[in-house]
Amino acid sequence: MAHESVRLDARGKPIKNAQADSGYSRPGLCPEALRATHLGCSHTMARYVLRDALGRLPGDHAAKRAELLKLDAAIGLLDHRRYAAECRRAAALDADAPDLVVAADAEIAGAVAEHRALTAQLIALRDDVLARLDAALTALLPGPAVEMVPTGAKPTSISPSSAA
Repeated sequence: MAHESVRLDARGKPIKNAQADSGYSRPGLCPEALRATHLGCSHTMARYVLRDALGRLPGDHAAKRAELLKLDAAIGLLDHRRYAAECRRAAALDADAPDLVVAADAEIAGAVAEHRALTAQLIALRDDVLARLDAALTALLPGPAVEMVPTGAKPTSISPSSAA
């Protein structure tokens, strides 16, 4: 949600931007590479990937899909709430109204804390989906589990007599 902040000048005053609806300058979106993987980013595609992965799980996962949709909507609404609070803070800074600045700062801090909590829920959902996908794939494999060898490591052979 960093792109929802209002940029400040060296004196700590909001930078104006006549082209922005609010009249204030914003920093812009974070780099695409970060947005692509950050589940909590309002402008990410990662939640779409998670939704697609959820759709590939065997069985009915309507509750998980509903949870993802709820979290997705909450992130979007929170993004707008953060920007509104940032604009109130900027207006309070312009008006030299310290009490209003403190109130807006508290609102922004609350939005940041809520964002962290929503992101943690998204990460837990992602981890659950990955574990379920792993279990589904493992169930498809014939025979005993295969030991994975890290890239660059030498595989060790296990003879039937040493495996017991």
